[in-house]
Amino acid sequence: MIMTRSIYFILVLFLAIGCSKDDESPSGSSGPTAGGNDYGFEAMVDSVLVQIPISSVQAAIYSNASNVPPSLEIFVDNGIDENFKLTQWFQTLPSIDEIQAGQVTDFSMAYAINGEFWANNKSDLLQSGYQYPPNGPIGELVILEVTDAYISGTFSFLGMNPLDQSMVQVSEGAFYAEWD
Repeated sequence: MIMTRSIYFILVLFLAIGCSKDDESPSGSSGPTAGGNDYGFEAMVDSVLVQIPISSVQAAIYSNASNVPPSLEIFVDNGIDENFKLTQWFQTLPSIDEIQAGQVTDFSMAYAINGEFWANNKSDLLQSGYQYPPNGPIGELVILEVTDAYISGTFSFLGMNPLDQSMVQVSEGAFYAEWD
């Protein structure tokens, strides 16, 4: 009986602590922010911290051209010719409810600044066994949470420029994007 009361007390304590937490984001909807601050996106780009406000980060689901599979896209544009695009590919057009948290297996990630472009892709949906850079490490895109209001996650990748084969390292990435 004492053990049951102790477990009950601990459960009530956890519920009370969890329910009292204020998860209001700067934009007014509840949920986390990238890195726990006022940014909707942050990443280290070749060891330089890039932070972009929530207002410049968007999430949308697209039904693409007939030869390109449907996608979930996180698009980040800081307004000074620097942007990121994180894409999850799907076989069929998903609803928000069908997008699940976890490791993404078919993805494209890109970083662009001042007309330069670097990418990292892994997709069996675009082409069986497709990977870019061809012999480089595969990046990582993880969806942490999906709600009707927002999506959040983490990412990292080594991007390659298709024109000059230069590389850029994007690490410690985190995003919080409201649905467009």
